[in-house]
Amino acid sequence: MARRLENLLWAQAAETEQVGLFGDIAVSNARTPQDLEEVFEKAVHGALGILEAERVVIYRFSPDWRGYIASEAVVPGVPRSLGEKIE
Repeated sequence: MARRLENLLWAQAAETEQVGLFGDIAVSNARTPQDLEEVFEKAVHGALGILEAERVVIYRFSPDWRGYIASEAVVPGVPRSLGEKIE
């Protein structure tokens, strides 16, 4: 019973974090490329914490389906890939 309650509280805390992140992103008025970059930065850093991941990226596609890593958050010690083109 205690473990189940602990899991439920953990899930509720994670959901609260997600709602807060999505709320911050939703109220952002990205009118310029700089504004969009700020939104991307909030998104990747917030997702890194919520997902407990080592790396979170936003990948931007070109019309030909090529693209590049436009925003990235990594934990210390993990090499960065920001700006890398992937074909």
